[in-house]
Amino acid sequence: MRQREPGRRSTRAPIVVAAVGLLVPAWAMAEMPQYQMLDLGTLGGTDSEAAAINEAGQVTGWAAPASGPNHAFLACAGQPMIDLGTLGGQASAGYAINDAAQITGFAFTGDVGPYHAFLAKVGQRMIDLGTLGGADSHGLAINKAGQVTGYAYVADAGPFHAFLVGAGRPIVDLGTLGGTNSYGWDINAAGQVTGYAYVADAGPFHAFLASAAQPMTDLGTLGGSQSSGYAINDAGQVTGSAYTADGSYHAFVASVGQPMMDLGTLGGPTSYGADINDAGQVTGGADVADDARHAFVAQVGQPMIDLGTLGGLNSYGAEINDVGQVTGAADTGDCCGGSPHAFVVSPGQPMVDLGTLGGDESAGVAINDSGQVTGWATTADGHRHAFLATPISLLLSRLADDVTGVGPGKSLTQKIRSALAYYEADDRQATCSMLRGFIEQVNAQQGKKLGVALARQLVNDARAIRRAIRCGSG
Repeated sequence: MRQREPGRRSTRAPIVVAAVGLLVPAWAMAEMPQYQMLDLGTLGGTDSEAAAINEAGQVTGWAAPASGPNHAFLACAGQPMIDLGTLGGQASAGYAINDAAQITGFAFTGDVGPYHAFLAKVGQRMIDLGTLGGADSHGLAINKAGQVTGYAYVADAGPFHAFLVGAGRPIVDLGTLGGTNSYGWDINAAGQVTGYAYVADAGPFHAFLASAAQPMTDLGTLGGSQSSGYAINDAGQVTGSAYTADGSYHAFVASVGQPMMDLGTLGGPTSYGADINDAGQVTGGADVADDARHAFVAQVGQPMIDLGTLGGLNSYGAEINDVGQVTGAADTGDCCGGSPHAFVVSPGQPMVDLGTLGGDESAGVAINDSGQVTGWATTADGHRHAFLATPISLLLSRLADDVTGVGPGKSLTQKIRSALAYYEADDRQATCSMLRGFIEQVNAQQGKKLGVALARQLVNDARAIRRAIRCGSG
């Protein structure tokens, strides 16, 4: 399900008197939250960080166990974080996840190394994807078919090359552009890989596109010496950064057989493209002046759009989904009085501050097509934890789906649909009242028309939504 684009929310006075002369409580008139941020916890230690999210809202990254180095994990809302283990060593980290919940990253094979790229899935043994003859390898991206790219050493102390590999298949060396090293950053559904590769032994390096059936192709530059590909969409369009003739670097869009297109800046000297969606929309960071950089959305042939900040100096876009929603981090104040917070920007809407987990800072690193965001946020005691932020509208829609055709499903569904309509109309008091009525009806039907386990889950979900939109005790 795709997210309904959240409407613009307005800030109101703490208490107002309605037309009928009734005093409305302050909680009912405060700005309506748009997202529920959940702490995904750790593996028993103090810290965790998220790296990627799939369409089911499953998250991977790395987290501290009760003792020892970080381990790769799988986490989702309402479930304990799952330790994916290692390849026999002490540490591992998850970097990418596909919709089949297959995860890649790196894991140590011995106490202090080496480390190898892996393919993992809950309930299955972690698979060592091997190397290209050297000691180490690292998985950075995975597609729907479970193909992985990253980099692997071709000799123990020698160069590293971009690779392509799938479970049960030999690792494929994607080569270079004539130099020593290459690096695979991203892979699309067709198995096309982008990254950077050296064109001579000591550099420079250029962005490339390659696959198992397609030799590595140099995507060129914008007139300068170097370029790098950071992301690729399913149409084979690549974005990243490339140097211009004057020595600055700019975000670009490139594909095989087409000239590299300069996406420009926001008035300053440099920009870079961090991600590209299937519509060819790019996000990243662009200078607005010599000392400030902002997140942007850009497309070939259209002006670059400045996404602004949360009141501070800088912001950057980390990822863009196929709906055109962007996440990243933005300063909330000036250099000495604010902290970066994770944000979401929907097309035509203002930047939404996702807040923190009780601390000062957060950053969004990935967003799925339902608008769910993952990243890291500091807690009240100063530790970083992975989080999952879900649109309230999505939570209400899913709750309505859960009760459709169940027990007294028609009346329960109507209550949640009404709550969603009130929420989208920015009427917190009516939304909270409808959710309270839903909880009361479910409790009344528990053990009768509704099973005990289902009733408890529905009540817990509704209460979580009430907490997220700060319903108060009413």
